[in-house]
Amino acid sequence: MLLVTLGAWALYLRSEWNAAIDQGYSKSMTLAKSIGGDLDGVFRDYGEVLGELVSRPQVRRMDRNDCDPMINHFDSLYTELISVSIRDTQGNLVCSSMQDAPYPINPAYVPLLEKAITADGPYFTGVLYPPTVNLWVVIVTHAIRDQAGKPVGVVIAAIDLEQLSKRLLGNVPANAIATVVDPDLNVALRSRDLLDRIGKPLPEFITDIYRNGGEGTFIAKDLAGVRRIGAFTQLPRSKWIVALGYPLDEFLLPFKTKIFVSGLLGLVVTSMAFGLAWVFARSISTPVKQLAKAAGEFAEGDLSVRLQPAGPYEIYNVGERFNQMFDALRHSIQERAASAESLRLSEERFRLLAHATSDVVWDWNVRTDEVWWSDHVKSRFGHDFPDPVLSARESHRLIAQEDRDRVRQSLSTAFADGHDIWREQYDFTCSDGSVVTCIASGFVIRDAQGAPTRVLGSIVDITERAKLEEQVRQSQKLEAMGQLTGGFAHDFNNLLTIILGKAEFLSDILPQGSEEARLASRIQQAAERGAELTNHLLAYARKQPLAPELIRPGAVVEGMRDLLDRALPADIELAISCKSNWYALIDKAQLSSATLNLVLNARDAMPDGGKVTISATDQTIGNDPSGDLVAGEYVVITVTDHGAGIPEHLLHRVFEPFFTTKEVGRGSGLGLSMVQGFVRQSSGTVRIESQLGVGTSLSMYFPRSKGELLLPSKRGDAVSGQGERVLVVEDDEGVAAYIVNQLRVAGYKVWHAATGDEAVEMHRSIAPIDLLLADVVLPGGMNGLQLSQRLSKDTASLRTLFMSGYDKDVLIRDGRLAEGIALLRKPFHRVDLLSAVKVELVK
Repeated sequence: MLLVTLGAWALYLRSEWNAAIDQGYSKSMTLAKSIGGDLDGVFRDYGEVLGELVSRPQVRRMDRNDCDPMINHFDSLYTELISVSIRDTQGNLVCSSMQDAPYPINPAYVPLLEKAITADGPYFTGVLYPPTVNLWVVIVTHAIRDQAGKPVGVVIAAIDLEQLSKRLLGNVPANAIATVVDPDLNVALRSRDLLDRIGKPLPEFITDIYRNGGEGTFIAKDLAGVRRIGAFTQLPRSKWIVALGYPLDEFLLPFKTKIFVSGLLGLVVTSMAFGLAWVFARSISTPVKQLAKAAGEFAEGDLSVRLQPAGPYEIYNVGERFNQMFDALRHSIQERAASAESLRLSEERFRLLAHATSDVVWDWNVRTDEVWWSDHVKSRFGHDFPDPVLSARESHRLIAQEDRDRVRQSLSTAFADGHDIWREQYDFTCSDGSVVTCIASGFVIRDAQGAPTRVLGSIVDITERAKLEEQVRQSQKLEAMGQLTGGFAHDFNNLLTIILGKAEFLSDILPQGSEEARLASRIQQAAERGAELTNHLLAYARKQPLAPELIRPGAVVEGMRDLLDRALPADIELAISCKSNWYALIDKAQLSSATLNLVLNARDAMPDGGKVTISATDQTIGNDPSGDLVAGEYVVITVTDHGAGIPEHLLHRVFEPFFTTKEVGRGSGLGLSMVQGFVRQSSGTVRIESQLGVGTSLSMYFPRSKGELLLPSKRGDAVSGQGERVLVVEDDEGVAAYIVNQLRVAGYKVWHAATGDEAVEMHRSIAPIDLLLADVVLPGGMNGLQLSQRLSKDTASLRTLFMSGYDKDVLIRDGRLAEGIALLRKPFHRVDLLSAVKVELVK
C-alpha cells in the first residue's frame, strides 16, 4: 500500500513539473513572437518607405537641391532614425540630413555599399558602430536605379538601436530579459543592460542554442548566473533572432510549494498511518482529525489556528510541535507583512512630500541609471511622461544643450570629491520648446564604500528672479555710467567751451573760403560732436537736466519734416502721420534730438533705400502686463523702418551704452541709450519691436499733460549790451577769459571772480549788479546756487544765469530743472551766451 502511494505521488509530481515547464515555454514563446512580429514590421516599414523614396524622380536625378528636403522630411518621421543620406555608386555623398555632412565613406563600409547596390530591394546590415554618429545602429539601404534599371546610387538610413530597443522592448516585464541578435549572433537589442552588451557576440553556450535558427526553447543560466526558461524565434526574411527568458524559479515555485505541502501532508499521513497501527485501540482518531483540520485551515490562510493537544503522549508532543511550527510560520508571515507595509508607508510619504512641495522633485538611481520625476514636472514645465521613470540619458536631454556638458561635469566632480550636496543653475527645456532658468539641488546617497547609489533632488524655476537680478544689474550699470560720466563731464565741457570759442574767433577773423577757415570750422564741428557725445552719456545715465515745457509732441514732429527730409538720402521715402492732439510736458530740444536719432538709425538700417514712417498718436493704456506703463493716457511717437531688422537674441541689448549692430565706425552705440534715458527721465517708456527681413519699430510713450499751454516770450534780435553790470563767477581761467572777453566786446561791464567767497567780497565793492553769471560747480565749498541765494539777500532784483557742463544734481528736481532756474549748458556758442544773457536781463 505504501509503495502504491509513493508511486502515485511520483507520477503526480512529474505531471506538475511538466506543466510548469510547458507554461514557461509557452509564455516565453508568445512574447518572443510578439516582439519578433513588431521587429519584422519595423523592417518591413523601413523597406517600403525607402522603396517609395528611391522611386521618386527627384531622388533618381541625384540632385542635392531636390533630395535634401525629402530626406529631411523622412528623417523627421521616426524618432529612432538618426540620419538619412544618398550616395552615388562610388560612395560620394549627394545629400544628407546630418548638419556636418559631407564626409567621405568609411573604407570599411565599401562592401556594404556594393551589397546595397546589387540587392534587389531593401538590405539590412547587422549591428554597426559608425564613428560619424558614435552610436550603435543598424543600416537599411536601397539601391537607386534610373529609368533603364541601372544602379546610380543608394539611399542609406541609420537606425538608433538604443531608441529602437526602448520602442520594442519597453513593455517587457521587469523579471524577464528579451534579447535580439543579428544574423551574426551579435547583440542588437536588449531589455536590460543594453549599453553593456550591444554589439558583443553571445557566449558560446548560448550561441549553440541559436545556431540552427528556426524557433525553439531552452533552460540555461544567463550572464548573471540566474537559471532561466525561455524561447526563441527567428525572423524569416531578416534572419534576426528574438529570444526571451523568465527566471525558472518563477514557474517552479508553485511546483516546489506543492512538493512541500504534499510532502508535509504525506509525512503527516504516513506518521499517522504508522501510529494508528499500535495506538488505534487507544482512540487516537480524534486528535489526528484535529491535527489534519488545523493543518488544512492554516494552509488556507487562517493564522490563528491552535491545536489543543490530547491523547497519548506521542500524539500530544506532535500537537505541541505543530503549534510551535504554526507560531514560527505565523511570526515570519507577520514580519514580512509588517516590512511590506513599512516600505509602502515610506514610499507613500515620499510621494506625498513630492506632491506637497511646489518644486519639481526627482530621484536618480545611479546604479540602474533611471530617474523618477514627480507630477510637478507637468504643471511646471508641461512634460507629460507616460512613465514617470526615465533613463538618465533622456532626463539629461531636458537640459538646454549649451548647459549639458557643464552640468554633467559638475555632477561628476561632486561624485569624485565626495560631496553630499550638489547645486547647479542651468536652462531647462519645457515641452513647448521654451527655456526657463532653474536651480537644481541634490543630496547624494552613498554606499558603505562611498560610491554614489542615489541622488534625491529638486528643481526650482527662478526665471522671474533672474529677470529681477538682471534689472538690478542694469540699474547698477546705469548708476556706474552716471558716476563715470559726471566725473569728467564738467571739466570736459569746460575744455570744449574754450575750444568752441577759439574756433568761432578764428572763423570770424580768417578769410572765408580759405583753408585755415575750413580747419577752424572742422575744429568747431569736432567740439560740437564732443559736446553731443557727453550729452548722450548724461542722457543715458539720466543725469542730463531737462527743461520741460507744455508742447504738442505731434506738432513738434510735424515741424521737423524739412530737417528730416534733408537728413535722408533720395532713395529713402519719409512719411509722417500726426494724429495726436494731446499735450505733454517734455523738453522740446531733447524730443527733437531723440526723433532725429531714431530717423538716422532707420536710415542706416536701409542702405539700399526704403521708407521711414513717423506716427504720433494718442493712446489710453489699461493694465500693462509688462509693468512698464501705469494705466493712463499717453502721447506715442513711433518711428518705423523696413530694414533688415534686429535678431531676437540682441533686442534686449540695444539700449546698452556703446552697443551697436552697425559696422565699425558707423555709430557710437549711444543713440538708443540716450533716447531711453531721455524718455524715462520724462516719466515715459520706450518699446521696440523688430523682425528679421521686415524691419524695426520703436515707440516713445509720454504721459499726457492737461495743463494750459504757456507760450514763451519772444526774444529780441539784439544781443548787444548797454552797459549792464555782470559778475562772472567761473573757476576755469580759460573759460572765464572767453566769457569775459565776449561780454565786454558786446557792451557789458564785466567783473570776474573764481570762487563763491571771492564773488561775495567783490559784490560788496561793486554792488549793485544786474546779472550774476555763475558756474554751478565752484571750488571753496559754495556752489553757484548757494552764491545766488547769498547775493539775492543784498540785491533783491538780482538776476542769475547759471552755467554748467554737469551740475551734480544741484539744480535738478526729479530729473528736471528746478522752477525758475535759467541754465546755459556748456559748451555753448557765442550767440547762445549773448542771447541767454540778454533774455535774463530783459525778464
